[in-house]
Amino acid sequence: MNKPILFNPYIIALITLLPMTIVYFFIQRRKKIKLKTEKESYRKFKKEEVDMNNLMNSINKSSQLHRELSRKYHPDRFLDQEKKTFAEELMKEINGNKTDYNKLLDLKEKANHKLTNKT
Repeated sequence: MNKPILFNPYIIALITLLPMTIVYFFIQRRKKIKLKTEKESYRKFKKEEVDMNNLMNSINKSSQLHRELSRKYHPDRFLDQEKKTFAEELMKEINGNKTDYNKLLDLKEKANHKLTNKT
């Protein structure tokens, strides 16, 4: 008597191994896609240029400039009420941008123009 096709050992092995191989290939594919996106993001980061001069100024000179501006433009140094309110707003901006050297330079120019002109 012939055995039914389902009880053939080759068919049983095929039925059990097929789902495992499909899962294995999907996992490998997902790993390749993840690796590919990581490489692309690294390449994008590598291509972006960093202004080293600005970075070094922000690291080294921003604290000195912040100290200088906070002393020079402190609101208690002004008697005129209009200048005093401007100095208060300026101090909020100065304290909010302690580490941004370029922004502090812009604030210094703005303050020099607004507070030191005798108009």
